[in-house]
Amino acid sequence: MYKCNLVEPCIKKIINNNIREYNNRLEYRHYLSFNAIMAIVLTSVIFIFLYVTRRYKPTNDDIRENNLKKYTYIQDKFRYVNNSKAWNDHPEIPTLYGVK
Repeated sequence: MYKCNLVEPCIKKIINNNIREYNNRLEYRHYLSFNAIMAIVLTSVIFIFLYVTRRYKPTNDDIRENNLKKYTYIQDKFRYVNNSKAWNDHPEIPTLYGVK
């Protein structure tokens, strides 16, 4: 019996090669576009993060004021401890031991 072929084998091979090449190019375009989009998103996120941290960075006056508050807080604690009062009368003791 004879086998009927609608398409010659050499033409079929050429078409399959063309389709395979087109699919490879299409996948390459998808990879390239995905990588480009991810690079843009990553750089924009980094830019936004750096912009926000720079915008809300405390000024030198704020830093000085915060350091002064810390220093005075520590000095007040030293004065309280060095004072002749008993340590058990300290107002923060109940919070340290969990007593309300």
